[in-house]
Amino acid sequence: MAILDLAEKAVDYALNFGAEYADVRIEKIRVTSIKYSQERFDVASSGLIFGIGVRALVNGAWGFSASSLIEGEEEKYIRNASKLAVNAGKAASSQLKEKTAITIFKPTKGEEKINVKKDLSLTPIE
Repeated sequence: MAILDLAEKAVDYALNFGAEYADVRIEKIRVTSIKYSQERFDVASSGLIFGIGVRALVNGAWGFSASSLIEGEEEKYIRNASKLAVNAGKAASSQLKEKTAITIFKPTKGEEKINVKKDLSLTPIE
């Protein structure tokens, strides 16, 4: 499922769970880590970081939840993160002294790409 589709689905879940407003952040980052210490190669690893953060406004209070996402199983994780954000907002609203007011603007979409000169995953470690 495309990242934008996942974000829209998470917002829909939060609204259906009772949020007045919800927004989502999703990150998908490929990482490579090499540890070299005391003139000795120690460890190398690479992987994918894929996660979601859901913020929900419920009864004038904010709730937040974050979760890792596993490719192929994203739907259950975004549903759970959305539900937890709404539940956190409901819990926070019971202690609220003043309701939060927001102004809705037209949605924006952003994407950052970093151009690298050399792909480190293609570099031999020997």
